[in-house]
Amino acid sequence: MKLLGLLTVSLVLSPLSGGLGVVAAGETATDKKKEAPKDTPKKAAKAKEKEDESKTSKSDLEAWGTIKEVKGSDFWNFTYTKVEGRKATRPTVFIKVASEPTFYQDKAIQLSALKEGEKIWLLGRPVEREAPQPTGFVGMDRQMQNVSAVVVGDFLQPNTSYKDPRDPKVQWLEAEVSEAGQAIKVKYEGTEYKVAMAKSFVVARREKCAEAKALKSNMSVQIAGDKSTERPETKSSADAKKESFLVKSVVILEPRVVKTLYPMLLE
Repeated sequence: MKLLGLLTVSLVLSPLSGGLGVVAAGETATDKKKEAPKDTPKKAAKAKEKEDESKTSKSDLEAWGTIKEVKGSDFWNFTYTKVEGRKATRPTVFIKVASEPTFYQDKAIQLSALKEGEKIWLLGRPVEREAPQPTGFVGMDRQMQNVSAVVVGDFLQPNTSYKDPRDPKVQWLEAEVSEAGQAIKVKYEGTEYKVAMAKSFVVARREKCAEAKALKSNMSVQIAGDKSTERPETKSSADAKKESFLVKSVVILEPRVVKTLYPMLLE
């Protein structure tokens, strides 16, 4: 099962000056080096390379589910849904958060909180049809209809293969907010569309956390991790069969929309 996301985080680096500088009177070459270390651009380039690698690298386990503390250790039981063919199972594995993890958090927001120019994903159906204009001419009326979910933020990659059983033409579409407010418009494939929300809908924002967040039992999370030989010591014989993973990224899911949003958003 893939993590949904793995939502893509873009890193923007400020331009760094390079080349030879002029040493002012009374200033030594050594002083100049202290002000602008030569390896600064190299460090910045390595940081960007590491960030880019994290976007594209595939983890051994990418999934979403619930966690439960393994008492007396820094491990968690992680239960998720695994689909193979048409068969779905609910395996439980051990996970341990790495020493320098990346945390994200989802929060439900109002539609009006979206900002002009923001890149979003919406779950809806694009429709184009001819409509009479006040001038008497016939123009095109473009709408995103039956939109039941909008997500915005870092590290998001919706399950674009999701099919709504009630409306097979509904799909996840990437767009840009062209007009914000209580009702919004978006630019999709270079053309502006009015957004018609469904009677019941969810809007959520994912943000990168400045520091690691405390995890709690029964919390719903989305994780990405690799297989690990490290595992907790338990007295249960069943635990010996469980796989163990070292988790490098954790998304704390919005508890209020776990049953409504994530089955559509995450794979």
